[in-house]
Parts: sequence; C-alpha cells; structure tokens
Amino acid sequence: MPAIAIGLILLLLLSGCGSGDGQKLIPVSGKVTVAGTPLHRGNVSFRADTAAGEKTAAEPYGEISADGTSTLFTSKKKGAPLGKYIVLVEASEEIDPKNASATPKSLINRKYADPSKPLLRIEVVESPKPDHFDIRLEK
Repeated sequence: MPAIAIGLILLLLLSGCGSGDGQKLIPVSGKVTVAGTPLHRGNVSFRADTAAGEKTAAEPYGEISADGTSTLFTSKKKGAPLGKYIVLVEASEEIDPKNASATPKSLINRKYADPSKPLLRIEVVESPKPDHFDIRLEK
C-alpha cells in the first residue's frame, strides 16, 4: 500500500498538480512615459485582447515606480503569459489625508484606463526587443 501512495504522489508532482495554471510567464518590464516624461506613480494592467481571440483569464499587473518603470506580475509571480493584451494605465495624485473623501486628480487622461475602449495593445512574446514593453502615453 505505501508503494501505491508514493506512486500517486509522484504522479501528482510530475503532472504539475498544485503548480497553478501552468502558464509559462515571460518577464515583462518597461518604462511608462507621458509625452516623453517618465510617469512617477500609478499602475499598469494587461487584459486579454478578446478582439484578437485571446481567452486567458490572467491579468498581469504592476505598480509604476518613481523612475517610470513597471514590472508585471501574474498571480504574484513575476511575468505575464504569452499572448495579446489590451493595456490599461491608471495614475492619480496621492490622496490628501486632510480630505480623504476627495477624488484624487488623475495624472493622465482617464481614457487610458477604459477597458471598453482600449487605446493600447501589446503582445507578450518569447524574445522581446529591449523597449518592447515600454508604454508611451500622450497628454
């Protein structure tokens, strides 16, 4: 009986049980700029480009750092699955602690965060060019 249990455990380990959805993640990092100037805060998210036939439920997401760079994570793991995505970017001023109920001012045009009218598209590929994941926004 113990040999059967060990065999079942090995089979489960080899089949990838418990390893998440099994999608290969590609490192995705880039610089987010507005009219050529690095955006110093906010977040970037990728959503499956259903218009291009993508069906993944993964939504890679990353914070924008002070120098404008963003690194995406999928289910808390670094990277994004291969595929075509729409890109959403949100960036607002910090919340004023004296007026926490006030809506923070957006640092970019809110059109970049509207998933119903995507303006930016990107494909996550195996061997991207160095600036492939840079996101260039207009004012």
